[in-house]
Amino acid sequence: MLAAGLVAVLLLGSAYGYLLWRAFDESLQRYPVTVAPVSATQWSVPSGMNLLLVGTDDRSRLTDEEVAKYSTGRTESTLTDTIMVLHIPPSDAPAGTPVSLVSIPRDSWVDIPGYGMDKINAAFGLGGGGAEGTSLLAETVTAVTGMPIHHTLVVDFASFARITEAIGPVEVCLKEPTSDPATGLALPAGPQVLEPEDALAFVRQRQNLPNGDLDRVKRQQAYLAAAAHAIRDNLLSPSYGMDLATTVGENLFADEAFRRSAQAAAVANAAVRSLGTTVRTTTLPVADINATIGEQSVVLLDEPAIPGFVASLDLPDPTETTTETPTESATETPRETVSPSSEPSDVGSPDASPAPTATPAPSEGADGSAAESPWVDDPSCVY
Repeated sequence: MLAAGLVAVLLLGSAYGYLLWRAFDESLQRYPVTVAPVSATQWSVPSGMNLLLVGTDDRSRLTDEEVAKYSTGRTESTLTDTIMVLHIPPSDAPAGTPVSLVSIPRDSWVDIPGYGMDKINAAFGLGGGGAEGTSLLAETVTAVTGMPIHHTLVVDFASFARITEAIGPVEVCLKEPTSDPATGLALPAGPQVLEPEDALAFVRQRQNLPNGDLDRVKRQQAYLAAAAHAIRDNLLSPSYGMDLATTVGENLFADEAFRRSAQAAAVANAAVRSLGTTVRTTTLPVADINATIGEQSVVLLDEPAIPGFVASLDLPDPTETTTETPTESATETPRETVSPSSEPSDVGSPDASPAPTATPAPSEGADGSAAESPWVDDPSCVY
């Protein structure tokens, strides 16, 4: 969504938008990925469109400075940490049908075409990474969901680090204080400004999350929504816009067909609508988040529920007018809508001062134990 949101504003048609698009298009990395054909007219997609958004754990492009900054190594990897599908509904979808961002848990146990059962995050590597690996992952996602993939956008560890730096600080909210022994990340409960250097640790944390991989997915969705806000609020600054457009282009790997075209314009139209109103964030139906296959911890998808779930993406969301997040269980599908604030924000602005971190004073319950965080029931916060 972050990448698609940027593409949206680059295609707006103004002289400034044209300059941003040129900076993005001339630096965009492309390779020959096998994708499904799609017909599109200017600003619309009659049959709908699906973009596969992928984040890999490959760190081979990190510089020495980045290796030191993020306390990591320069290792090659073909595992995918983030797998999402951005679904643009067809032109004849009922009024009020939003763009949907569907997350697929990385440990989902699925049938990878030609390779048999494995975690879905292995598909990219089994295909050899690059164009072939992306093609196999797209084929796998289609086999699992029934959703044809029309375009692919891939980032690696270095890509995400550099793009978050270009975006700047974003606002997030945590239900409870959190810490990650793997990265040293420690954040208080409540609304706060997340600096770029903490963004990677925030979206990648796996330990100390009550709902495991599903909470990790929700963090990724929350960061993308917050990043979209920051982009929207700061993009009219020429220096910010040009730097962001160039940075994203240099660090985004797309299929060859993704360029300024009727299809790209349709993506822009949908993303502009989402940035201005709502985007439905949801997760593929899950049957068991703590299953074990052999010695592997895996996520079992609720396969019978998937066809109905996918069909519902082309309908208005009954919860669209509220941000209440349903309690997750093994059989429930997390669904929520993210509504950008109507008030402009200074987050990410070159001249903005970071908002103070909200850290409530400790309190005690009636039995002397620590009281529950006041943000636990806030639907805009995540674990």
